[in-house]
Amino acid sequence: LVTIRMHLIVLNIRLSGKRRRMQKGLEYACKSAIGITTLLMLVFFVTLGYRGIGAFTQTKIDVNVISIESSTKKTINQAMYHLVEDPDRKTKKGLRQLVTPNAYSTLDIETPGIYTLVAHTDVDMYVKGVYDKLSDNQRVITDQLIEQDKIYRTFNWDFWTNSDSRSPEIAGIWGAVIGTVYTIGLAVLFAFPIGVGCATYMEEFQTRKRGWVRDFMEININNLAAVPSIVYGLLGLAVLINFFGMPRSASLVGAVTLGILILPVIVISARTALRTVPQAIRDASNALGASRLQTTVYQVLPAAMPGIITGTIIGIARAIGESAPLLMIGMVAFILTAPSTPMDSATTLPVQIYLWADSPERGFAEKTSAAILVLLTALIVLNVLAIWLRKRFEIKW
Repeated sequence: LVTIRMHLIVLNIRLSGKRRRMQKGLEYACKSAIGITTLLMLVFFVTLGYRGIGAFTQTKIDVNVISIESSTKKTINQAMYHLVEDPDRKTKKGLRQLVTPNAYSTLDIETPGIYTLVAHTDVDMYVKGVYDKLSDNQRVITDQLIEQDKIYRTFNWDFWTNSDSRSPEIAGIWGAVIGTVYTIGLAVLFAFPIGVGCATYMEEFQTRKRGWVRDFMEININNLAAVPSIVYGLLGLAVLINFFGMPRSASLVGAVTLGILILPVIVISARTALRTVPQAIRDASNALGASRLQTTVYQVLPAAMPGIITGTIIGIARAIGESAPLLMIGMVAFILTAPSTPMDSATTLPVQIYLWADSPERGFAEKTSAAILVLLTALIVLNVLAIWLRKRFEIKW
């Protein structure tokens, strides 16, 4: 090692001044690129976190129900009127608008007592300091209720347990998460055995007499890896929906579409993992009398499995972030409840982000940023898991 270092020092001394300056310039350029990239990523995550952190809290209003009226709506309105002494007609209208319209349908009031209501998105944004769309009368009332601790912020469980809604204050990602689990899970079940089988055949069982089959498969795999993702959506729309008549917006259609999308990733990673297995392993197994199939199943595939799983996880991470193919097959449905089967109408988290970003309601802006944070966290976890599995189970030959 000392000898190698001495040779490097001597070689560096012999470099001409021009070559040394070029080397230093390239080194500074590389470091500058890394620094700029790190700075941009830091600014991106800080901005995203600043805009989306508010979605993880929710503004609520405590009201005292004194009497039960003929309907839940009237009961809630009367309870809101009791927050202010002798409210006039204009004040009553402003009080009614402090509560989300969904409170009348989601809350069941049977006995008098203290009830907690979700505040309207305008009140929520005012309390969080995002924007102020309250009237002068509503602003005064809201400030008074904040001082009395009747309007306060709490952890937003609705963001995690609710599905999509027209009201941003109660919209959540649960329906999109379930749709993503169905879609990605079925996509892996569809693509993993086909991809591993294809890679195993090309690397372990292909003979010279049928070399054209391998060439044909390799050309198609390379072409599939270079095809834009939206083309897979057109394929799913034309073949799965129009030809086979599968239900539109179903998780099953999205799973097959994304399964075809990640198939080249799995095949290429599996072939690379199989090539890393030394030929001596195969020769030793064959020398002991094992067939080619037994050698592949019991020796080669277990040795290559860490690399195959790593490539599969990377393919899953890519599929989770895809939205263009799913838009083409109609997975943009307005999902009020989480799908119970893969045949139900569903959406995924990237599509849900797209729908919220396209909404005119300003209250969905922070929900969009928060959902992006959740999606990025899932992608980072999957990539870290892939690296850990590779380090943990990789065999050093």
